[in-house]
Amino acid sequence: MFGTVAWGSATAKGGFQNERDVAAKFNNWKYDNEARQWLTAIGYDWGSIADVSAQALSVHKGKKIDVTISITMQDGTKQTENISLKKVKRGADYNQVDKRWIREYKTMWNLTDSMTKGLKMFTGDDYKRVYLSQLPTNLQSEIIKFFFENKERVVHDLVKGVQKPQPNWIMATIKNGKTEWILRDIDSALKIFASGDVHITKKGNLLIGRIVMQRKGGDSGRPTANMLQFKIHPTDLKM
Repeated sequence: MFGTVAWGSATAKGGFQNERDVAAKFNNWKYDNEARQWLTAIGYDWGSIADVSAQALSVHKGKKIDVTISITMQDGTKQTENISLKKVKRGADYNQVDKRWIREYKTMWNLTDSMTKGLKMFTGDDYKRVYLSQLPTNLQSEIIKFFFENKERVVHDLVKGVQKPQPNWIMATIKNGKTEWILRDIDSALKIFASGDVHITKKGNLLIGRIVMQRKGGDSGRPTANMLQFKIHPTDLKM
């Protein structure tokens, strides 16, 4: 186990599936047992807390914070905790962590023109759509080499973000009859998602550690279907 982690569950009736639910539970920490468990997992003695003020945020592209929490201790000191929230419903194994146009990733990661072309062919952006396994072998090799050599940075940018402030915690809520939750510090989560090799999958996508890179698809055939997206399996946070 890499670092701080806690998990538990709530009945479906008392479950929570969105940012406002989580913020409301933190705000009701004096009477909400799960909120007190979360505060303990984050590292606080809730018996020494004077006040907790949580707010759900509207997440914009590049920003990964869903809930921000201001904690005031009885001695007057204050601390801010930022949480990235991932939601999974029954039957849905993966959760998207980032999606953009290839041109945006080109700028963000300083991709070569040849690699940019290969990824655009993969997503169907300006080119006829192909799977990674159908690209010329030199492009396959370049893509795999880049993500292998830059795996930690890529995972950081996808999960923690490139803009500040950044989350220092990640919480997954899994709806499966009852609502399960997993809370882990973000840096140990990054190590989990970065663990593993980089290779092209049988479906022609790319696996970067535990993160899947694929064409977005869907969107009723609109151009946004040709964006590149990255997905995680939130239950990996239990590792």
